[in-house]
Amino acid sequence: MVIRCKSEGATGNGYMEVVRNVAGKIVQLYHISSVTVRLRKGGGFVQIRNQKRKFFKEFGDLHAKADAAGRAAVDALQVVPMVVQEHANMANDNSPVAKSYYVPDGVCGFASIIITPGNCPFANWAKKHLNAGKHYHGGVSIWVHDYNQSYQKKTAYAHAYGKVLAEAGIKGYVDSRLD
Repeated sequence: MVIRCKSEGATGNGYMEVVRNVAGKIVQLYHISSVTVRLRKGGGFVQIRNQKRKFFKEFGDLHAKADAAGRAAVDALQVVPMVVQEHANMANDNSPVAKSYYVPDGVCGFASIIITPGNCPFANWAKKHLNAGKHYHGGVSIWVHDYNQSYQKKTAYAHAYGKVLAEAGIKGYVDSRLD
């Protein structure tokens, strides 16, 4: 569906304000005159009317929604703890256990969300605002910094975050590995 704004023909661009209900569904669209809107240097937009400024985020709301989904996925997760055992004879697994270590966060590992292509608008925003970096196989990597080294928590967060991005039409995948 293509929506043309009145000002698009005169200025080359047009803006619409999208109003959503609490469930995230679009309930109304408003035309915004393009002569009142400016692109902000740090990202996003500012609308100037009657010497008052109203700021709009570019992708900040999407990141906040994806971050909340990731955190909710981690909260709902039942982590399988890890037990590390040190044997008296490290060369013989049948020797008596000398020490045991309980790791409540489970196995160690890393996870990140890879956005492709690396020059899409969200990837460019992530480079500026989330300190995202180039990924080895192309695209941009958003590293999951939280949750210590818990592989299960980091991957749960990354998959939930990625699902929100996919629903918004942003392409990408989750990259993870055990440590």
